[in-house]
Amino acid sequence: MNLKATPEQLRAARMIRGQMRPNSEDAFSLCVAVEEITRTERNHVKNTALRAPTKKRLRTARQAIGAFLAELLLGSTQTASMGFSYCPSAHQHRKDSLLDDTTFRQIKDIWPKLGWLDIQTGFNDAFASGSERMSSRGFCARFRPTSKLIEFCRSFGICSNSIWDHFSPDRRSIPPIAVKKGKTRDQYGRVSRGSMPLPPSDKLDTETDRVESVNEFISAFDIAPFPTPTFTRIFNNGDQPNFDYDMGGRLYDRVPNSYQSQSSELRQTITIEGEATVEIDISASHFRIFSGLRGQPLEANIDPYCIDGLNRAVAKRTVNLMLTQQRPLERWPMGFRKEMAEAGIPLPKSMTASKASQIMIDAYPVLTEVSVANLDWSKLQHIESEILFSAMERLREASDTPALPVHDSLIVPASKAAIVEETLRDCFKARANAEPRLKRECS
Repeated sequence: MNLKATPEQLRAARMIRGQMRPNSEDAFSLCVAVEEITRTERNHVKNTALRAPTKKRLRTARQAIGAFLAELLLGSTQTASMGFSYCPSAHQHRKDSLLDDTTFRQIKDIWPKLGWLDIQTGFNDAFASGSERMSSRGFCARFRPTSKLIEFCRSFGICSNSIWDHFSPDRRSIPPIAVKKGKTRDQYGRVSRGSMPLPPSDKLDTETDRVESVNEFISAFDIAPFPTPTFTRIFNNGDQPNFDYDMGGRLYDRVPNSYQSQSSELRQTITIEGEATVEIDISASHFRIFSGLRGQPLEANIDPYCIDGLNRAVAKRTVNLMLTQQRPLERWPMGFRKEMAEAGIPLPKSMTASKASQIMIDAYPVLTEVSVANLDWSKLQHIESEILFSAMERLREASDTPALPVHDSLIVPASKAAIVEETLRDCFKARANAEPRLKRECS
Protein backbone atom coordinates (compact mmCIF):
# COMPACT_ATOMS: atom_id res chain seq x y z
CA MET A 1 0.00 0.00 0.00
CA ASN A 2 1.44 3.37 -1.02
CA LEU A 3 1.94 5.46 2.10
CA LYS A 4 2.18 8.83 0.36
CA ALA A 5 -0.89 11.02 0.39
CA THR A 6 -1.43 14.65 -0.51
CA PRO A 7 -2.17 17.25 2.19
CA GLU A 8 -5.74 17.47 0.87
CA GLN A 9 -6.19 13.72 1.31
CA LEU A 10 -4.71 13.80 4.81
CA ARG A 11 -7.03 16.64 5.78
CA ALA A 12 -9.98 14.51 4.59
CA ALA A 13 -9.22 11.84 7.21
CA ARG A 14 -12.00 11.03 9.67
CA MET A 15 -11.58 11.00 13.42
CA ILE A 16 -11.33 7.77 15.38
CA ARG A 17 -13.45 8.46 18.46
CA GLY A 18 -12.90 5.08 20.11
CA GLN A 19 -16.57 4.37 20.81
CA MET A 20 -17.08 0.90 19.27
CA ARG A 21 -17.50 -2.31 21.26
CA PRO A 22 -17.25 -5.92 19.99
CA ASN A 23 -20.60 -7.71 19.95
CA SER A 24 -19.77 -11.06 18.29
CA GLU A 25 -17.62 -14.04 19.25
CA ASP A 26 -15.36 -13.40 16.25
CA ALA A 27 -14.83 -9.78 17.31
CA PHE A 28 -14.05 -10.76 20.90
CA SER A 29 -11.59 -13.41 19.66
CA LEU A 30 -9.91 -10.86 17.38
CA CYS A 31 -9.47 -8.38 20.25
CA VAL A 32 -8.01 -11.08 22.49
CA ALA A 33 -5.55 -12.17 19.79
CA VAL A 34 -4.46 -8.63 18.89
CA GLU A 35 -3.94 -7.70 22.54
CA GLU A 36 -1.83 -10.81 23.18
CA ILE A 37 0.34 -10.24 20.07
CA THR A 38 0.76 -6.56 20.95
CA ARG A 39 1.75 -7.36 24.54
CA THR A 40 4.14 -10.11 23.49
CA GLU A 41 5.88 -7.88 20.94
CA ARG A 42 6.08 -5.02 23.44
CA ASN A 43 7.82 -7.22 25.97
CA HIS A 44 10.13 -8.52 23.24
CA VAL A 45 11.06 -4.98 22.17
CA LYS A 46 11.66 -3.92 25.75
CA ASN A 47 13.52 -7.19 26.42
CA THR A 48 11.46 -7.92 29.51
CA ALA A 49 9.82 -11.09 30.74
CA LEU A 50 6.25 -11.68 29.64
CA ARG A 51 4.19 -10.72 32.65
CA ALA A 52 0.52 -11.50 33.01
CA PRO A 53 -1.51 -8.29 33.24
CA THR A 54 -4.20 -7.84 35.85
CA LYS A 55 -7.74 -8.73 34.84
CA LYS A 56 -8.68 -5.05 34.88
CA ARG A 57 -5.76 -4.09 32.65
CA LEU A 58 -6.50 -6.93 30.26
CA ARG A 59 -10.14 -5.89 29.98
CA THR A 60 -9.19 -2.24 29.40
CA ALA A 61 -6.60 -3.11 26.72
CA ARG A 62 -8.93 -5.43 24.80
CA GLN A 63 -11.72 -2.87 24.94
CA ALA A 64 -9.41 -0.11 23.69
CA ILE A 65 -8.00 -2.26 20.88
CA GLY A 66 -11.48 -3.14 19.68
CA ALA A 67 -12.57 0.50 19.78
CA PHE A 68 -9.55 1.64 17.75
CA LEU A 69 -9.46 -1.28 15.33
CA ALA A 70 -13.13 -1.10 14.32
CA GLU A 71 -12.93 2.55 13.30
CA LEU A 72 -9.50 2.07 11.72
CA LEU A 73 -10.98 -0.56 9.40
CA LEU A 74 -14.00 1.64 8.65
CA GLY A 75 -11.69 4.50 7.71
CA SER A 76 -9.66 2.30 5.37
CA THR A 77 -12.52 2.37 2.85
CA GLN A 78 -12.52 6.17 2.50
CA THR A 79 -10.98 6.99 -0.87
CA ALA A 80 -10.94 10.75 -0.21
CA SER A 81 -8.36 10.23 2.55
CA MET A 82 -6.57 7.24 0.96
CA GLY A 83 -7.80 5.16 3.87
CA PHE A 84 -6.23 7.34 6.57
CA SER A 85 -7.94 8.22 9.86
CA TYR A 86 -6.75 10.34 12.75
CA CYS A 87 -6.98 10.08 16.51
CA PRO A 88 -5.80 12.90 18.79
CA SER A 89 -3.16 11.97 21.33
CA ALA A 90 -4.36 14.51 23.89
CA HIS A 91 -6.75 12.76 26.25
CA GLN A 92 -9.06 15.78 26.56
CA HIS A 93 -10.05 15.15 22.92
CA ARG A 94 -10.91 11.53 23.79
CA LYS A 95 -12.46 11.92 27.24
CA ASP A 96 -15.57 9.95 26.24
CA SER A 97 -13.52 7.32 24.42
CA LEU A 98 -12.94 3.65 25.24
CA LEU A 99 -9.36 4.11 24.02
CA ASP A 100 -7.11 4.68 27.03
CA ASP A 101 -3.76 6.49 26.78
CA THR A 102 -1.61 3.48 27.65
CA THR A 103 -3.08 1.22 24.98
CA PHE A 104 -3.02 4.02 22.39
CA ARG A 105 0.70 4.58 23.01
CA GLN A 106 1.35 0.86 22.62
CA ILE A 107 -0.62 0.74 19.36
CA LYS A 108 1.41 3.61 17.90
CA ASP A 109 4.67 2.07 19.07
CA ILE A 110 4.14 -1.67 18.41
CA TRP A 111 1.77 -2.01 15.46
CA PRO A 112 4.16 -0.41 12.93
CA LYS A 113 6.83 -2.89 14.07
CA LEU A 114 4.37 -5.71 13.43
CA GLY A 115 3.72 -4.33 9.94
CA TRP A 116 0.11 -3.58 10.90
CA LEU A 117 -0.05 0.21 10.80
CA ASP A 118 0.98 2.98 8.43
CA ILE A 119 1.55 6.28 10.22
CA GLN A 120 1.76 9.68 8.55
CA THR A 121 3.28 12.12 11.04
CA GLY A 122 1.47 15.30 12.01
CA PHE A 123 1.83 18.40 9.88
CA ASN A 124 1.00 22.10 9.82
CA ASP A 125 -0.97 24.16 7.34
CA ALA A 126 -0.10 27.82 6.97
CA PHE A 127 -3.08 30.06 6.49
CA ALA A 128 -4.24 33.63 6.80
CA SER A 129 -7.70 35.04 7.43
CA GLY A 130 -8.72 38.49 6.21
CA SER A 131 -6.16 41.02 7.35
CA GLU A 132 -4.64 38.73 9.96
CA ARG A 133 -1.06 37.72 9.58
CA MET A 134 -0.19 34.24 8.46
CA SER A 135 -0.34 31.55 11.11
CA SER A 136 -0.57 27.78 11.11
CA ARG A 137 -3.02 25.07 11.94
CA GLY A 138 -1.70 21.79 13.27
CA PHE A 139 -2.96 18.39 12.13
CA CYS A 140 -2.23 15.32 14.24
CA ALA A 141 -0.83 12.05 12.91
CA ARG A 142 -2.82 9.93 10.45
CA PHE A 143 -3.24 6.13 10.69
CA ARG A 144 -4.05 3.47 8.11
CA PRO A 145 -4.20 -0.33 8.46
CA THR A 146 -1.76 -2.25 6.29
CA SER A 147 -2.81 -5.15 4.10
CA LYS A 148 -1.19 -7.44 6.68
CA LEU A 149 -3.52 -6.23 9.44
CA ILE A 150 -6.53 -6.32 7.11
CA GLU A 151 -5.75 -9.95 6.23
CA PHE A 152 -5.26 -10.83 9.90
CA CYS A 153 -8.72 -9.43 10.72
CA ARG A 154 -10.20 -11.25 7.74
CA SER A 155 -8.91 -14.53 9.17
CA PHE A 156 -11.42 -13.95 11.99
CA GLY A 157 -14.20 -13.29 9.48
CA ILE A 158 -14.04 -9.52 9.96
CA CYS A 159 -13.49 -6.91 7.23
CA SER A 160 -14.46 -3.29 6.67
CA ASN A 161 -17.75 -4.31 5.03
CA SER A 162 -18.81 -6.44 7.98
CA ILE A 163 -17.79 -4.17 10.87
CA TRP A 164 -21.40 -3.49 11.86
CA ASP A 165 -22.02 -7.24 12.18
CA HIS A 166 -19.27 -7.51 14.78
CA PHE A 167 -19.04 -4.12 16.52
CA SER A 168 -21.59 -1.60 17.75
CA PRO A 169 -21.20 1.96 19.04
CA ASP A 170 -21.07 2.44 22.77
CA ARG A 171 -23.89 4.97 22.85
CA ARG A 172 -23.66 5.29 26.62
CA SER A 173 -20.30 7.03 26.21
CA ILE A 174 -21.72 9.68 23.86
CA PRO A 175 -22.63 12.78 25.88
CA PRO A 176 -25.80 14.71 24.98
CA ILE A 177 -24.05 18.07 25.48
CA ALA A 178 -20.48 19.20 24.80
CA VAL A 179 -18.87 22.62 24.97
CA LYS A 180 -15.80 23.89 23.13
CA LYS A 181 -13.60 26.83 24.01
CA GLY A 182 -13.31 29.84 21.75
CA LYS A 183 -10.58 29.98 19.14
CA THR A 184 -7.18 30.61 20.69
CA ARG A 185 -3.65 30.73 19.31
CA ASP A 186 -0.49 29.64 21.07
CA GLN A 187 2.87 31.38 20.78
CA TYR A 188 3.48 29.63 17.46
CA GLY A 189 0.18 30.82 15.97
CA ARG A 190 -1.43 27.39 16.11
CA VAL A 191 -5.23 27.48 16.42
CA SER A 192 -7.08 25.47 19.05
CA ARG A 193 -10.76 25.05 19.99
CA GLY A 194 -10.51 22.39 22.66
CA SER A 195 -13.30 20.85 24.71
CA MET A 196 -13.98 22.05 28.22
CA PRO A 197 -16.12 21.12 31.25
CA LEU A 198 -19.79 22.04 30.98
CA PRO A 199 -20.34 25.51 32.50
CA PRO A 200 -23.13 25.56 35.12
CA SER A 201 -26.39 27.09 33.93
CA ASP A 202 -30.12 26.76 34.47
CA LYS A 203 -30.33 25.86 30.77
CA LEU A 204 -28.07 22.81 31.00
CA ASP A 205 -30.66 20.34 32.29
CA THR A 206 -33.21 21.54 29.74
CA GLU A 207 -30.78 21.18 26.83
CA THR A 208 -29.72 17.74 28.05
CA ASP A 209 -33.34 16.57 28.23
CA ARG A 210 -34.04 17.89 24.72
CA VAL A 211 -31.14 15.99 23.16
CA GLU A 212 -31.87 12.78 25.07
CA SER A 213 -35.52 12.94 23.94
CA VAL A 214 -34.49 13.32 20.29
CA ASN A 215 -32.01 10.43 20.58
CA GLU A 216 -34.62 8.17 22.14
CA PHE A 217 -37.16 9.05 19.45
CA ILE A 218 -34.76 8.53 16.53
CA SER A 219 -33.51 5.21 17.92
CA ALA A 220 -36.92 3.64 17.28
CA PHE A 221 -36.64 4.03 13.48
CA ASP A 222 -34.94 1.77 10.96
CA ILE A 223 -32.42 4.03 9.20
CA ALA A 224 -30.26 2.68 6.38
CA PRO A 225 -27.62 2.28 5.01
CA PHE A 226 -25.80 4.21 7.75
CA PRO A 227 -26.00 3.50 11.49
CA THR A 228 -28.77 4.99 13.58
CA PRO A 229 -27.47 8.32 14.89
CA THR A 230 -26.85 9.39 18.46
CA PHE A 231 -26.54 13.16 18.72
CA THR A 232 -24.43 15.47 20.82
CA ARG A 233 -25.30 19.15 20.83
CA ILE A 234 -21.99 21.03 20.65
CA PHE A 235 -21.88 24.62 21.86
CA ASN A 236 -18.99 27.00 21.19
CA ASN A 237 -17.11 29.80 22.95
CA GLY A 238 -17.81 28.24 26.34
CA ASP A 239 -14.92 30.16 27.91
CA GLN A 240 -16.46 33.56 27.13
CA PRO A 241 -17.87 35.34 30.21
CA ASN A 242 -21.28 35.86 28.59
CA PHE A 243 -21.69 32.24 27.46
CA ASP A 244 -25.05 30.70 28.42
CA TYR A 245 -25.55 27.84 25.94
CA ASP A 246 -26.40 30.38 23.24
CA MET A 247 -23.40 30.10 20.92
CA GLY A 248 -23.11 27.34 18.32
CA GLY A 249 -25.31 24.43 19.29
CA ARG A 250 -25.50 22.24 16.21
CA LEU A 251 -26.47 18.58 16.58
CA TYR A 252 -23.63 16.24 15.61
CA ASP A 253 -24.02 12.50 15.17
CA ARG A 254 -21.12 10.95 17.12
CA VAL A 255 -21.54 7.40 15.79
CA PRO A 256 -18.71 6.24 13.48
CA ASN A 257 -19.48 6.30 9.74
CA SER A 258 -22.22 8.84 10.43
CA TYR A 259 -24.63 9.90 7.71
CA GLN A 260 -23.46 13.47 8.38
CA SER A 261 -19.95 12.64 7.20
CA GLN A 262 -21.16 11.33 3.84
CA SER A 263 -21.28 13.23 0.57
CA SER A 264 -24.54 14.76 -0.63
CA GLU A 265 -24.85 11.97 -3.21
CA LEU A 266 -24.51 9.22 -0.58
CA ARG A 267 -26.96 10.95 1.76
CA GLN A 268 -29.54 10.64 -1.00
CA THR A 269 -29.42 6.85 -0.52
CA ILE A 270 -30.76 7.11 3.04
CA THR A 271 -34.06 5.41 3.79
CA ILE A 272 -36.19 5.68 6.93
CA GLU A 273 -38.40 2.67 7.63
CA GLY A 274 -37.66 1.59 4.05
CA GLU A 275 -38.96 4.85 2.55
CA ALA A 276 -36.85 7.12 0.32
CA THR A 277 -35.91 10.48 1.80
CA VAL A 278 -35.47 14.09 0.73
CA GLU A 279 -33.01 16.62 2.11
CA ILE A 280 -34.59 20.05 2.65
CA ASP A 281 -32.00 22.80 2.80
CA ILE A 282 -32.30 26.42 4.02
CA SER A 283 -30.55 28.47 1.34
CA ALA A 284 -28.17 31.22 2.57
CA SER A 285 -29.26 30.46 6.12
CA HIS A 286 -26.93 32.74 8.10
CA PHE A 287 -27.33 35.65 5.67
CA ARG A 288 -31.13 35.40 5.83
CA ILE A 289 -31.11 35.20 9.63
CA PHE A 290 -28.79 38.20 9.90
CA SER A 291 -30.83 40.29 7.43
CA GLY A 292 -34.14 39.36 9.07
CA LEU A 293 -32.96 40.23 12.58
CA ARG A 294 -31.61 43.57 11.32
CA GLY A 295 -35.01 44.42 9.91
CA GLN A 296 -34.07 44.09 6.23
CA PRO A 297 -35.19 40.53 5.32
CA LEU A 298 -34.15 39.04 2.00
CA GLU A 299 -36.86 38.12 -0.48
CA ALA A 300 -37.73 34.44 -0.11
CA ASN A 301 -37.73 33.71 -3.86
CA ILE A 302 -34.25 35.05 -4.68
CA ASP A 303 -30.77 33.61 -4.52
CA PRO A 304 -28.85 36.43 -2.79
CA TYR A 305 -25.52 35.27 -4.22
CA CYS A 306 -26.53 35.75 -7.87
CA ILE A 307 -25.06 39.22 -8.36
CA ASP A 308 -24.00 40.99 -11.54
CA GLY A 309 -20.23 41.32 -11.75
CA LEU A 310 -19.42 38.59 -9.23
CA ASN A 311 -19.33 34.82 -9.55
CA ARG A 312 -21.86 33.13 -7.26
CA ALA A 313 -19.24 31.10 -5.35
CA VAL A 314 -17.17 34.24 -4.76
CA ALA A 315 -20.24 36.21 -3.65
CA LYS A 316 -21.19 33.46 -1.18
CA ARG A 317 -17.69 33.27 0.28
CA THR A 318 -17.49 37.05 0.54
CA VAL A 319 -20.71 37.28 2.57
CA ASN A 320 -19.78 34.35 4.81
CA LEU A 321 -16.37 35.86 5.54
CA MET A 322 -17.90 39.25 6.30
CA LEU A 323 -20.36 37.67 8.74
CA THR A 324 -17.58 35.64 10.36
CA GLN A 325 -15.08 38.50 10.65
CA GLN A 326 -17.81 41.10 11.35
CA ARG A 327 -16.30 43.61 8.95
CA PRO A 328 -15.87 44.19 5.22
CA LEU A 329 -12.95 42.25 3.80
CA GLU A 330 -9.57 43.86 3.31
CA ARG A 331 -7.86 40.93 1.63
CA TRP A 332 -8.63 37.39 0.51
CA PRO A 333 -7.64 34.48 2.74
CA MET A 334 -4.36 32.94 1.71
CA GLY A 335 -4.86 30.40 -1.07
CA PHE A 336 -8.33 31.69 -1.99
CA ARG A 337 -7.41 32.70 -5.54
CA LYS A 338 -5.75 29.33 -6.14
CA GLU A 339 -8.78 27.54 -4.72
CA MET A 340 -11.11 29.43 -7.04
CA ALA A 341 -8.86 28.80 -10.06
CA GLU A 342 -8.82 25.06 -9.33
CA ALA A 343 -12.62 25.19 -9.21
CA GLY A 344 -12.66 26.78 -12.67
CA ILE A 345 -13.38 30.29 -11.35
CA PRO A 346 -10.24 32.36 -11.98
CA LEU A 347 -10.35 35.71 -10.19
CA PRO A 348 -8.96 38.71 -12.10
CA LYS A 349 -6.35 40.69 -10.18
CA SER A 350 -8.71 43.65 -10.19
CA MET A 351 -11.25 41.71 -8.12
CA THR A 352 -9.91 42.41 -4.68
CA ALA A 353 -11.60 41.35 -1.46
CA SER A 354 -12.52 44.95 -0.65
CA LYS A 355 -14.08 45.39 -4.10
CA ALA A 356 -16.09 42.18 -3.73
CA SER A 357 -17.27 43.37 -0.30
CA GLN A 358 -18.40 46.67 -1.77
CA ILE A 359 -20.31 44.91 -4.57
CA MET A 360 -22.21 42.89 -1.97
CA ILE A 361 -22.82 45.97 0.22
CA ASP A 362 -24.19 47.88 -2.77
CA ALA A 363 -26.57 44.98 -3.45
CA TYR A 364 -27.49 44.47 0.21
CA PRO A 365 -26.93 47.57 2.37
CA VAL A 366 -27.71 45.53 5.49
CA LEU A 367 -24.12 44.26 5.24
CA THR A 368 -22.89 47.67 6.41
CA GLU A 369 -24.13 46.58 9.84
CA VAL A 370 -21.92 43.48 10.20
CA SER A 371 -19.49 45.38 12.44
CA VAL A 372 -22.11 46.86 14.77
CA ALA A 373 -24.64 44.02 15.08
CA ASN A 374 -24.13 41.66 17.99
CA LEU A 375 -24.49 38.69 15.66
CA ASP A 376 -21.23 36.87 15.18
CA TRP A 377 -20.99 33.42 13.57
CA SER A 378 -21.61 31.61 16.86
CA LYS A 379 -24.85 33.55 17.53
CA LEU A 380 -26.05 33.03 13.96
CA GLN A 381 -25.24 29.33 14.17
CA HIS A 382 -27.14 29.05 17.45
CA ILE A 383 -30.25 30.66 15.95
CA GLU A 384 -29.97 28.34 12.94
CA SER A 385 -29.58 25.31 15.21
CA GLU A 386 -32.64 26.36 17.22
CA ILE A 387 -34.68 26.65 14.02
CA LEU A 388 -33.78 23.08 13.02
CA PHE A 389 -34.05 21.67 16.53
CA SER A 390 -37.45 23.24 17.20
CA ALA A 391 -38.66 21.97 13.81
CA MET A 392 -37.51 18.44 14.72
CA GLU A 393 -39.37 18.65 18.03
CA ARG A 394 -42.58 19.95 16.42
CA LEU A 395 -42.48 17.22 13.77
CA ARG A 396 -42.05 14.57 16.45
CA GLU A 397 -44.90 15.87 18.59
CA ALA A 398 -47.35 16.68 15.78
CA SER A 399 -46.90 13.78 13.37
CA ASP A 400 -44.30 11.31 14.70
CA THR A 401 -42.03 12.38 11.82
CA PRO A 402 -38.30 11.67 12.23
CA ALA A 403 -35.84 14.25 10.88
CA LEU A 404 -32.06 13.95 10.56
CA PRO A 405 -30.17 17.28 10.76
CA VAL A 406 -27.18 18.17 8.57
CA HIS A 407 -26.08 21.69 9.62
CA ASP A 408 -28.68 23.81 7.75
CA SER A 409 -30.88 21.04 6.36
CA LEU A 410 -33.15 18.17 7.43
CA ILE A 411 -33.37 14.68 5.91
CA VAL A 412 -36.94 13.39 6.15
CA PRO A 413 -39.20 10.72 4.62
CA ALA A 414 -40.25 11.85 1.14
CA SER A 415 -43.94 11.53 1.99
CA LYS A 416 -43.50 14.11 4.76
CA ALA A 417 -41.68 16.75 2.67
CA ALA A 418 -44.61 19.19 2.49
CA ILE A 419 -45.33 19.21 6.22
CA VAL A 420 -41.60 19.52 6.98
CA GLU A 421 -41.29 22.55 4.70
CA GLU A 422 -44.29 24.18 6.36
CA THR A 423 -42.80 23.53 9.80
CA LEU A 424 -39.38 24.86 8.81
CA ARG A 425 -40.97 28.05 7.45
CA ASP A 426 -42.89 28.62 10.68
CA CYS A 427 -39.82 28.02 12.85
CA PHE A 428 -37.60 30.21 10.67
CA LYS A 429 -40.07 33.12 10.72
CA ALA A 430 -40.44 32.83 14.49
CA ARG A 431 -36.68 33.02 15.08
CA ALA A 432 -35.41 35.19 12.21
CA ASN A 433 -38.34 37.46 11.31
CA ALA A 434 -37.94 36.41 7.68
CA GLU A 435 -39.12 33.91 5.09
CA PRO A 436 -36.63 31.12 4.28
CA ARG A 437 -35.80 29.89 0.81
CA LEU A 438 -36.03 26.09 0.88
CA LYS A 439 -34.50 23.63 -1.58
CA ARG A 440 -35.19 19.90 -1.93
CA GLU A 441 -32.70 17.21 -2.90
CA CYS A 442 -34.40 13.91 -3.67
CA SER A 443 -32.96 10.41 -3.84
